[in-house]
Amino acid sequence: MSLSNVASKCDITSMDLRNLFTGDVSVSLARKFGATTTDLQTFIRGDVNANMASALNLNYADLKALRAEIGREGAIALLIGRMLPR
Repeated sequence: MSLSNVASKCDITSMDLRNLFTGDVSVSLARKFGATTTDLQTFIRGDVNANMASALNLNYADLKALRAEIGREGAIALLIGRMLPR
């Protein structure tokens, strides 16, 4: 599967997907989570806040523990996984 196909399945642009890999988050991508670009970028960089926990439907402590275990690439994969249709 190409990145274009992944982006299409996530209902985002290929550029948004590529930028996500570098930790840059567009406003349109952040809106998909009901969060701000800062919330998502902070999450990718390794910090967790209550807004991000709410956006991912997890409590703060659980998300903090999960983020500590999965690392940066895992955080990005988690965001992509949440955008994919079920």
